[in-house]
Order: sequence, then C-alpha cells, then structure tokens
Amino acid sequence: MSDTSASNVALMKKLGAAFNDKNLDEIMSYFADDAIYESYEGGAPSGDVYRGKAAIRSIFAAQFSAIPDRRFESLLPIAQGDHGAMEYAIVIPGTPELRAMLCDFFEFAQGKVRRKSTWLKLIKEPTAS
Repeated sequence: MSDTSASNVALMKKLGAAFNDKNLDEIMSYFADDAIYESYEGGAPSGDVYRGKAAIRSIFAAQFSAIPDRRFESLLPIAQGDHGAMEYAIVIPGTPELRAMLCDFFEFAQGKVRRKSTWLKLIKEPTAS
C-alpha cells in the first residue's frame, strides 16, 4: 500500500471514530474547505448535494440531532491513492432495532476529504410466511 493510500485509510478510520463520538469539530477538520457531500437521500440520483464546510457541517448536525443515539459499526476502509471507500453498518436502537449497511466513496486532496458520497442499503427483518 502506498503512503498516500495508507494515510487515507487512517483518515477514514479517524473520521469514523469522530462520527461515533458525534464530534462535529473533529469531523469537519478532515474536510477540505470546498468539499462536497452527497447524501444517501434526496431528489437527485446521487442524493442531496452539500457544498462547502458550512453546508456539510449543517447537515451532519441535523442528522445527529434527528438520530442522536445512532452508532456506526464494522468500519472497513480501503484506499487506492486519492480514492477510497468505507463500508460500515449504522445501528439505531429501538424496537425493533434498525440496521442498515452503508458505503461511503471518497475523493481526497492534500490529506483532506474532497468528496464524500454515501450509499445506503436497509436491512429488513424477515417477514413471517
């Protein structure tokens, strides 16, 4: 693994830990000033698009506020140069507990996240036949 790839894997691991800690200041420290975040929900094929740190911080704060007790598990980052992906599960406690698998696709520039695109797959409980 190249030094760039290894650095970007380390960055994704730190970013995942900061999301679990709900530490917006730390999360945003990993993003470039002109970063782009493509959400898993929205009207466009790639989801709603947020441009710049202020807009991204605002949507992350809203997500934390809407689901404060969520946690991320099984963080699996991979990187090749300035591109990376991280597969993980989101768990939202409740009855029933909600679980979903997500994958973030990243572009990095100068040691920062330049683009984060999130994709989601809901895990449904089996239905009785």
